[in-house]
Amino acid sequence: MKIFNKKWLIIEVIVLILIAGGVIYYLNIKKEEAKSDTTISSNEDYKKAIVRSNWPRFKNEKFGFGIEHPQDWKVVITEEKDLPSGRLFEVKFVAPSTYDKLGEGATTVKEEFNFTIASNKKGVELNVFAAGYIKKNSLGKAKSGGYFSANKLSGYKLAIDSAVDTNNYFWAKGDQVFVFSGIEDVARIQTGLLSSFEYIQ
Repeated sequence: MKIFNKKWLIIEVIVLILIAGGVIYYLNIKKEEAKSDTTISSNEDYKKAIVRSNWPRFKNEKFGFGIEHPQDWKVVITEEKDLPSGRLFEVKFVAPSTYDKLGEGATTVKEEFNFTIASNKKGVELNVFAAGYIKKNSLGKAKSGGYFSANKLSGYKLAIDSAVDTNNYFWAKGDQVFVFSGIEDVARIQTGLLSSFEYIQ
């Protein structure tokens, strides 16, 4: 009787191992399928999104850089004649949910990220430049600041307290300062954009 019970115990253990293995395999398959989904179409989707390795890449050869963005977001480039004084280039990456707000006179669209290149011919220290840039453009009140290093980029970061709290990253190349701004509550998308930045020839 004891031998019989021992055999059944072994069989039960093997069955449990096989079931557990099947569950783990199924979960891994679902995980891979989720990673392959590159469409981020709603607020809730992009707030939960992870960094996608196959986002489309926006390139600007004049200023020599490339940056990736979620594939269904709109890319809005500011006309050169409409750039504020001191700015050389500006592009916005706008979530689908806010397409209809563009052109309605809105000065702030929440679901967007701004990428700007500004002139710094006077060679002002980056932290001083950042504070002056925020004040000049009335972007809000700085609540924290400090130096950052990410994706081979080193610069100064300012968190701004305003109607929509934002993180603003500043880094320099020659007499140009690159400025990347995005709202705090979609940090994963912000990280994906920032980490994908690269200089191109």
